[in-house]
Amino acid sequence: MKPAIIFGAIGLGFVLLVLSSVWSTLFPARATWSEDKATRWRDVKSEIYNLGFVINRKNSMHGGQDRGAAMAKYHELKMENEQLTSDFESAANRPNIIARALKWSGIVLAAVGIVGWFAVRDSS
Repeated sequence: MKPAIIFGAIGLGFVLLVLSSVWSTLFPARATWSEDKATRWRDVKSEIYNLGFVINRKNSMHGGQDRGAAMAKYHELKMENEQLTSDFESAANRPNIIARALKWSGIVLAAVGIVGWFAVRDSS
């Protein structure tokens, strides 16, 4: 290995390590998760909670909301809730996953560079 490649690998490895430590600051989770999504998620959960009482009530003489329409709305809101939940978890975890990948890539590159440097130094 040429010394320029070795020092380049070591340098790039340390740059990736530094970048991994500041990645969540540069690209926070709130960049992809907005207040509008949070508000909609809260509203959907509230509606699901309220519809649960309509769906699970026993038959009574008193009128009320049609169970069939309530059940359809409930399933529609459940699907939207699952989508919003997965969006939230993705937004919350993505910066940490990328930072972890950068960190381990940096460690591997720096280690390969250091091993290469020792190999070139000892062969001379």
